[in-house]
Formats: sequence, structure tokens, C-alpha cells
Amino acid sequence: MLLSQLGKRPLNSKNTDRESYTLSAGIALGIVNLGSGSELPRMSDLNIDERLIRFIEGGKLMEELPSMKAIGEQEVCSSVKEGSNVNLYVTLPGAIVALALIHLKSNNKQIADRIEVPKTFFALEYSRPSDVLLKVLCKNLIMWDSIEVSKEWMNTQIPEIIRQIYFEKSIENIERLFDSKISIDEIDFANIAMLYTYFLAGALFSIGFRYAGSGNREVFEFLNSYIEKIITMDVTNSNKFQANVAQKFHYGSESKEADSTKQYK
Repeated sequence: MLLSQLGKRPLNSKNTDRESYTLSAGIALGIVNLGSGSELPRMSDLNIDERLIRFIEGGKLMEELPSMKAIGEQEVCSSVKEGSNVNLYVTLPGAIVALALIHLKSNNKQIADRIEVPKTFFALEYSRPSDVLLKVLCKNLIMWDSIEVSKEWMNTQIPEIIRQIYFEKSIENIERLFDSKISIDEIDFANIAMLYTYFLAGALFSIGFRYAGSGNREVFEFLNSYIEKIITMDVTNSNKFQANVAQKFHYGSESKEADSTKQYK
């Protein structure tokens, strides 16, 4: 029943709590099946993993089984029409938390790889920063043993396309790597800078969960060094914010930091 509530359709036009409702359902589903992995007892017919992935990545709604429906539940709203596709704005947070809790510490790469983070300009333009943070965090909660406390690991959490935009000097190199012609005027650098910080935040949360309660001083100092950089950013001006990202998180030589975004201005 919890699974069906994740994709529950609006019952009227005043459903102002749908997001919190589905998130609560997702957390409950994950806790009930905490760490169970793909072998859920007596629930193999529900195909839970596939349904949760559909709620995360989108597509047509999967048909509900009779056991998933609440007795007497209204199925149609006469004033709100969403069509036959999944409404990701509503379902994604709850579904991804549920998937992470079910596969917590399982190191199931097959499941983790199905949580897709944006890796193209088109995907970046249509990604919500909060969704990016959740995806990075939940992928790492599944791949628990792969979490590392190092700048190298942090850099692996940032998609190649974002690293190329901020830390490489040649737009021709970016076009070659991604096999597409790029118009600088069409790139929303402020949005990409925001996504960059949310990718970092997801990775930092992952390390925090991994070492919570350990009393590890080195981990604390590592996390604190990134947090201090983030909280001192100037987010009131988009150009300054973009420059802050390039300067504060550049992993190359100091001499390149100041002008790493000049070619895009």
C-alpha cells in the first residue's frame, strides 16, 4: 500500500501536501524494508525496484496490482489531469529515499547505476538542484563501501561536463568530448554553478552519514573545509557566484583559478 501512495493521483485541486505525503510514504516504505535489498520477503510480485526507478527517472505509470490499492480509494480527480506519465516533481524525493534505504550498504552497483545524474547540457538545464543532491546521496548510501574522504573522490562525484566547463580552458575540447556544437550564449552558467554546489553537498552528506558518530577528527576537518567555502560564497550576484565556484573548488594550480571562467564571460 505504501508503494501505491508514492504515485497517488491528486484527489482534488487543493492537494497542497502531496510532496510531503509522498515523501513520508517513501521513508516509511524504506524503513519497513530497511536493508532488505532486492530479495524482499513475499513481495517479489510487486517488482518494487522497477517501480521505484520509474518514480525516480520518469516514464509511464506502471499498472497497480490489486494488493497495492487501498479499499474504497478514489482514483480520479475531475479538476486535475496529470496524464499517464509519472509526475517526477512529486514522486522523486520519496522514491529515491525508499530505494536508498532498501538497498542501504548493499553495494549493489546495478541498482546505483540506474539512478542517473545529469551528464548533458540538456539534462542540466532541466534538473532541480535538490533532486541532484538526493541522487548523489542515495547512490552513495547504496555504494557504502566506495565512499572515501579525499578530494579525488569528491571530484568523481561531479559530472565531467561540469568539471570541463569550470576547470578547462578550451570550449573546443568540451565540444570534442561531448560530440556536440555548443553555443556559449545558451549555457546558464549560474544554474550550472548552483548544480555544482549541490553535487558537492550530496557528496559531503554521504561522507557525513558514513562517518557519523565515529569521532574522526580528520573527517570533521575535511568536511568543515568544504562547508566553509560554500557558506562564504556570494550568491546574491550570479557572476560572482560563478567565479566563486571556479575559484574555491578548483583542484588544479592556484595560478589558473582566477581566470578559469574568463573565456565564458
